[in-house]
Amino acid sequence: MIIGGDGEVIVNVDNCTNIYIHKEYGRILCEKTVNSPHCELGRYDTKEKARRAFGILVNAMLDGKQVFKLPGNDDERLNTSLRGTGGFRTTQTNGKTK
Repeated sequence: MIIGGDGEVIVNVDNCTNIYIHKEYGRILCEKTVNSPHCELGRYDTKEKARRAFGILVNAMLDGKQVFKLPGNDDERLNTSLRGTGGFRTTQTNGKTK
């Protein structure tokens, strides 16, 4: 089971044929085998945040989690970079903007 990032959708992955990141927008979608062509699991400010959330989802599936809640758009894990070891490294900025 996957609980959407906003907590408003629950999807049984047994009923999904495909889970993917939309090519143009920061959304994670699930194509379902019944009812509708796709279901939105998460919406993010940027495609990079969507990629990070998708990576967290993939790691949860590889770890065999039965129920997983996608991180929301404001989750601090999405402001990190995923390491090859499965851990996270905080993305740091100097606080200056141009």
